[in-house]
Amino acid sequence: MSKLLVLAAFNVLFISSGVLSCEEGGIAPNPEDCKSYILCLHGEEQVKECPSGLHYNKEQKICDWPANAKCESMGMPNDQPTTPPGPPPPHGSGPYFAPYFDVMLKSTAKLSEVAEKTGQLDYTLAFVLGSSAGCDPKWGAEKDLDDPTIIDEIRKVQAKGGQMIVALGGAVGPYLEHMCSTSDSLANAYMKILDVVKTNHLDVDVESPINVDMVNKALKKVQQERPGTTVSYTLMVQAEDYGLNPDLGVKVLESAKAHGVHVDIVNPMTMEFQGKSADWGDAVIGAAESVLRQMKAIWPEKSDGELKRMLGVTPMLGQNFNRKVFETKHGRKLVDWANQNHIGLLSFWSVARDNGNCAGGGISAYCSSTTQSDLEFTKVFQGFKN
Repeated sequence: MSKLLVLAAFNVLFISSGVLSCEEGGIAPNPEDCKSYILCLHGEEQVKECPSGLHYNKEQKICDWPANAKCESMGMPNDQPTTPPGPPPPHGSGPYFAPYFDVMLKSTAKLSEVAEKTGQLDYTLAFVLGSSAGCDPKWGAEKDLDDPTIIDEIRKVQAKGGQMIVALGGAVGPYLEHMCSTSDSLANAYMKILDVVKTNHLDVDVESPINVDMVNKALKKVQQERPGTTVSYTLMVQAEDYGLNPDLGVKVLESAKAHGVHVDIVNPMTMEFQGKSADWGDAVIGAAESVLRQMKAIWPEKSDGELKRMLGVTPMLGQNFNRKVFETKHGRKLVDWANQNHIGLLSFWSVARDNGNCAGGGISAYCSSTTQSDLEFTKVFQGFKN
């Protein structure tokens, strides 16, 4: 996405300024510093910093360009570089190419090994689910979030600057969103994930009905308590000329908007859908364009450019279950389209399939079933420059 990437590092101080009466969740400007704001959490006033280069906009209640915020603090001059007024900057900073890595798949290359071979540092980690303990997030419903076989690999890549998106849900349950019975318990589970993985990026993959209002209330609470948390929704595509499934896609986004969730990325799963185009690469792009039209209906106040910066696209490498085949030539076509349209995210399912070890064979979790070199799709998608 052609958007400013801003790293949100929030330093927290407790204060007793009396700026606000500390109504839970209340936000107010910090009279002593344009670059921060005051948030009421758990009965205490806390100072939280805006991402670097931004000021708090008291009218919009967001961190914004200084020229938009028009802030003059008592404790310091407004000495930040002047940025021409324009749309607010992105809510958080996130990866723009983050292929899916199945942390539960055995007998595959380790995360750090793939990073070493390709230079790819950003990944979408699949999947965190509920568990036999209920509202207790675990990798694949089985392994603790801090399981050393998983978290140690994550830390190795993070040490090199890698960012991780944690994906929840997917095709197999039990969904954490089903196991948690309240928005508060779900929000706490989400924040536990962020803390253990040490990330600011959550992705909710909806392939089964969920209580969308409860989920979006939980996500709103997370973003309220942890500004800078990015939220993406990965959603099923119904048809190339239709876009997202109405119940498992459109209604999810409508609920998110109604509850005030800042949706950073709408990520259609451009796989297993009905396509009218003879070329599967064209069908994938056509489905993405249909999703953009749906997004315009949900967020009519946003410009076409803003909506494109919210769009992700995630195809399935090689053989799909509908017998369509996403080849490397289709990947190049998609990357060219993504660069031309400045979309927000590219991904694919999945790193373990990014090899030609079973060319011409059936669908496998361990290969693409198409002719390609090792990790060729990763290298093709790295051509997306956002």
